This record gives sequence, structure tokens and C-alpha cells, in this order.
Amino acid sequence: MEEGSSEKISVYNEAGFQIQRLDAAWRIVSSYLDKGLREKCYWKLRTMWSVELHTDAKKLDASGKHYEQVLVKNDEGEIVNTKIGFVQKWNSLVVKAEAIQKIRVRHDLFHKTLEEMVSFLRYLQDASGKGSKYEDIEEDMMD
Repeated sequence: MEEGSSEKISVYNEAGFQIQRLDAAWRIVSSYLDKGLREKCYWKLRTMWSVELHTDAKKLDASGKHYEQVLVKNDEGEIVNTKIGFVQKWNSLVVKAEAIQKIRVRHDLFHKTLEEMVSFLRYLQDASGKGSKYEDIEEDMMD
């Protein structure tokens, strides 16, 4: 470090604040689902994505991590393994939810899609280090 300059350390832990905001948002989502307020739940999930988790998904995608692998047909008709990124998976869930909302016939399909969105965002939160943390149990602790 050059003389006269000083290293700066953040006095705020943004990840901690984000975890608190996400916890509050999850409580709202749960409440909406319990009350059958699917539309409100959908928009709360969209807000959580855009405000809190979208940049984490982009970072995970850029790092080479992927959400899932699926089998798809390529242009030659061959079935190949394809990696689906976090951003691509979220976009497909949004398209699915919006298509179901337009026909407004099967509320159970919309509810199932909301559950998929919840599951995906929880997985993303964990994958980005802002959710549950797991540690291996040591053998001597199991005795």
C-alpha cells in the first residue's frame, strides 16, 4: 500500500442485510400462499428475483455453475445433455407462470408453478451463500 493511503473496510455487511430482507420477503410469500393470494405471491417472487437475487444468478452463471442439466433434441435430432443456467431457468418459470395466468383456467397449475418458483429461489439463495449453510457431521459427534 502506498504511503498516505489507507485500506477501506465496509462498516456494513450488505449480505447480512440482504438475508434479513429475504427472510422478511419469504414470510410474506408464505402468508400469500397460505391465504391463496397467488397473484400477490407471484409479484413478490418477481420482486425478490429482480431486487435481491438476479445479480447472484448472473454471477453463478458467469462462474460456470449451472442450475440443472436436461436432455434436449439438437438441430440434427440427436438427444444431448444441455446445461441450464440460473437466469435461463428463472426466465422459463416466468414465461410458464404468465402463460398459465393468461388462460386462467387451472389455478392448480399456477399454484404448482409458484411452488416451483419458490423452490428455485430458495435453491438460488442457498447456492449464492445467502441461505442455509450445511456442514459435515464429524464421526465423533455421531457417537
